[in-house]
Amino acid sequence: MSAKKFCLDANALITPWNQLYPPSVFGSLWEKIASKKEQIVIIKPIFDEIDPPTEKTLKKDKNPLRYWLIENGFAPTKFDLEDKSIQLEKKYEVQEISEGVGPVDIKIICYAKENRYTVVTFEGKQKQKPGKITNYKIPLVCHEEGVKCIDFIAFLQELEITL
Repeated sequence: MSAKKFCLDANALITPWNQLYPPSVFGSLWEKIASKKEQIVIIKPIFDEIDPPTEKTLKKDKNPLRYWLIENGFAPTKFDLEDKSIQLEKKYEVQEISEGVGPVDIKIICYAKENRYTVVTFEGKQKQKPGKITNYKIPLVCHEEGVKCIDFIAFLQELEITL
């Protein structure tokens, strides 16, 4: 049986890296995540949301996330499901600026659905469906589309990463 694969939302990396589990304190966590890179997919539109470091940010942060990804062999995966993504965008009435999923969110859900991967996001589950479909967040759209969606801690558990 092949190993489970996970599609990561940008916030599933950015939030732990910058706020919850910084590599300066939790270096071994990030080493263990890197050791599982064959199971982790970061589609190009998501990779592009992880800002490339600038001279200004490098002065503040000696180990920016995007550099770490590249140094550890996390290459962006080509996204070639535009037609299916557009269909999902129409179904969920996706808008560039909204309270719900955006175009890049739809791409990760579409990719995970097509390849039977699990989506990893920091977005919280909505206790009930909002009145407007435009306010559906990633976990709810995943549920509606039959795509497994988990948070960062469940992701670590499924990868069997412990500290």
